[in-house]
Amino acid sequence: MSVIIRSNGSKWAGEKPDNLQALEKRLKKHPVADFTGVYGLQRGLAKVKYPSWQIVGNFKTVSAVFNVYTDEPKVYRKLKGLIYRNKRQQREAVK
Repeated sequence: MSVIIRSNGSKWAGEKPDNLQALEKRLKKHPVADFTGVYGLQRGLAKVKYPSWQIVGNFKTVSAVFNVYTDEPKVYRKLKGLIYRNKRQQREAVK
């Protein structure tokens, strides 16, 4: 099982990305951009060299792009839940 953090946070090229805890904290505090989402990757059909899910996005009020690949269901469920909750809160705030 693995987690690959390609980017997380507002970093210069070559800087180490933030950890998952930093992403979770931002997801609880800042509204995500509309294109933010969780995507399933099929290794065999798509010939993907990364694991099973890609979690990618940014925020509306802070620049902290994230791009995470994982095959760990626990990580996938946690981030997916935080993103969906974030989007739901944004929709409810507009009502």
